[in-house]
Amino acid sequence: MKQDRHPIDFDTAGSAEMGVLALVLGLHGPLVGFLMLKSGATLVTTMAALLLPVAVIYPLLWLLWRPWSSRWPFEPLQEDAEVRTLQSLAGFNNCVRLATDRYGVHATLTRPFRWMSGEPFSIPWSEIEWQPQGSFGRITRSHKAIVGGRSLMLPGWVHEAAQQQPSWGSRSA
Repeated sequence: MKQDRHPIDFDTAGSAEMGVLALVLGLHGPLVGFLMLKSGATLVTTMAALLLPVAVIYPLLWLLWRPWSSRWPFEPLQEDAEVRTLQSLAGFNNCVRLATDRYGVHATLTRPFRWMSGEPFSIPWSEIEWQPQGSFGRITRSHKAIVGGRSLMLPGWVHEAAQQQPSWGSRSA
């Protein structure tokens, strides 16, 4: 089993995550602002350019992530959970931490997205209906599932973890 983090630390920020955030907030904003102002941009234009990522990301969180977190509240991970970082889910690429255990699939976003209301969630295995894997899924090593009537692409290792569950035969693809 590949374990990127201990289950207890599932929804806490890691040192690399906080380091990148500090670098972005500490250097990117002032540097871009300085360069824009130096090249003749107005203060209003500069502030708009710096706030644009937040203005784009916040609605995306509400459209892509919030439906999952509002329907399935986060459940604490069990001690034997398998945790992996830098995963992709629901349109958020390489900024999701996923875990699987006997309960189901747990997902949380990296810290900056959490600050913008991207709450973690846990989907029980009983809610996941796996679909047959197509050629795209074989290339990307992902597996399609229907969860609450919505389509969700999950990494292949999550599908493998689901196969280890006692009730696998009743909802397999």
